[in-house]
Amino acid sequence: MNLKTLAAVGLLTTVDASSVMRKSLVEEHNILLTTAFRWDIDTQGIFDEDYGVNYIRLTHKLTGDILPTDIITFDLAFDSKSALVSKTDVITTDSARCEVK
Repeated sequence: MNLKTLAAVGLLTTVDASSVMRKSLVEEHNILLTTAFRWDIDTQGIFDEDYGVNYIRLTHKLTGDILPTDIITFDLAFDSKSALVSKTDVITTDSARCEVK
């Protein structure tokens, strides 16, 4: 089997590229592990100190027998179960789709 790794990154971009940012350690989460494929998601929190904005970076990593003609689609949805989230301007649920051709 010809194993190849495909990585797709999703990141909310910062307001200003020169902003000072604090980043958390990257955490790896295994989503799927079979004999054919392995799908991991790396997560990292980012805080923009100049604007007081938090971001999350999600990096999808798929390892398996991926052909050049394959179209890979990642779907990810999440929600916040925290009781601390009570503001109406805070996103408590979100979803995204990434298609790699």
